[in-house]
Amino acid sequence: MLTAVERIVTRVNIPVSADLESGFGHTPDTVAETVLALLDTGAIGINIEDAPGGILGADALLDLDLQVEKIRAIRAASQRAGIDLFINARTDGYWLGLWDDTERLHETLKRARAYLAAGADGIFVPGAIAGPLIGTLAAGIDAPLNILAMPSCPTVSELVALGVRRVSQGSGPARAALALTRRIADELQQTGSYQQYQTHSMPYTQANHVFTAGA
Repeated sequence: MLTAVERIVTRVNIPVSADLESGFGHTPDTVAETVLALLDTGAIGINIEDAPGGILGADALLDLDLQVEKIRAIRAASQRAGIDLFINARTDGYWLGLWDDTERLHETLKRARAYLAAGADGIFVPGAIAGPLIGTLAAGIDAPLNILAMPSCPTVSELVALGVRRVSQGSGPARAALALTRRIADELQQTGSYQQYQTHSMPYTQANHVFTAGA
């Protein structure tokens, strides 16, 4: 992962934030080591989540006190490195569908506030897609709110009006590209034609430019 992040950092001219999942470590110290290695790549932001590996189907989040200590350790490590790291703390109650509606909102806000007090800069709540709920979260979280774009999610302009300040695409674009690749294969096998990729294909010169350092 660190190698991939470094390759991205050296090829773009904008700040890079990396998804650190749950920190690639079970203790605050090991997560801090991961963060220091990440900072060496040139990245200046992270997502850090409280799900056990982000696996759908999990029935609990990581211990709140442990997650708070991880965030404190991350902030301390970035300060030692002299880098103002943006810590986007992700809480996954909605993503995993835990608890009933009332308890899920209560737990999400409780965790968000605890993570901010520990040194996080923003809060990421994937799985929250209803406009009224998103508005409630934005009003109850005193930091930039990050939402994951999903089917039925409000548009970017609607999210901004609700108080959202960051919209993630997640794996959506990659999965869409995979679906297109499958449609291309199906078309070749079934009809022997090429419309799936000829209609909107990028010209060679543009494709090469994408891979030019700094482009």
